[in-house]
Amino acid sequence: MSKITKIVLFLVLIVVIYLGYRFYPSTRGQQSFVDSKVAQTYPILRDKTLWTDKEIHSDNQLQWEVPDLGILKAGENDSFYCGNKKVNLVKYSSNRPPAGAIGGWESVYVVDCGSKYFIYYNGDGGQLLFGPFEKDK
Repeated sequence: MSKITKIVLFLVLIVVIYLGYRFYPSTRGQQSFVDSKVAQTYPILRDKTLWTDKEIHSDNQLQWEVPDLGILKAGENDSFYCGNKKVNLVKYSSNRPPAGAIGGWESVYVVDCGSKYFIYYNGDGGQLLFGPFEKDK
């Protein structure tokens, strides 16, 4: 084999490896995060079947109202209120698919309103709110 043929084969091999990496996202890992300390504080998170059947339905996927608590999320900035008090979201988990993949991302948060809390799911399928759940005393 001539020197030029070896160089061309080497360059072709480099291009094939690059294209394989670029167009097959399964070669890059999925990014996942779960905060086990949050699950200790809010034990219902440990079993998804315990909270997914308590969905709070709303005609507007960006806003929910709960009697007595007045909780709602308005706009795209994840602002939640318990009555008139703005509360922060506690991040429990997130899941991002490999780079280049379509769909499959989600994040789960806790909306803590004191004696009650809610589970807020934000994913590529939309936003959902579950609850209310009583805090263990």
